[in-house]
Amino acid sequence: MENTEEGQRKIGIKTFLQSLVTAVASIFLVLLLPSIAAMIRGLRHHASSQTGVTAVAAGLMENALSPWFWLAFLISFSWFYTVSRSNKTSLRMALFWVPAVGISVLGLGFWIGFTLLLSRFRMQ
Repeated sequence: MENTEEGQRKIGIKTFLQSLVTAVASIFLVLLLPSIAAMIRGLRHHASSQTGVTAVAAGLMENALSPWFWLAFLISFSWFYTVSRSNKTSLRMALFWVPAVGISVLGLGFWIGFTLLLSRFRMQ
């Protein structure tokens, strides 16, 4: 009886962690895709206009408050969640774990870099 309860607890923790990784990866994916596209467009016009750090932060907040953000979040969350429930290990690894962890690491790296950039400018 204890083995059953322990097994169910492990399954519950695994499901919670998969859902957490899915949510974090979906948020970062939906926040970073428009930002990366805007950065690429900005590289072509870098001489004509300069964007400040505050404008970048405002752009991220504008993206997060738009209805398109939440629609794209629901689509990416449902995709990741569906794939994470797959019975095939190779499919789950290729379509869930690798992209979700990769997007989460890139998103956290971007967030940490942006925070360090803001703290550096405020100290000077």
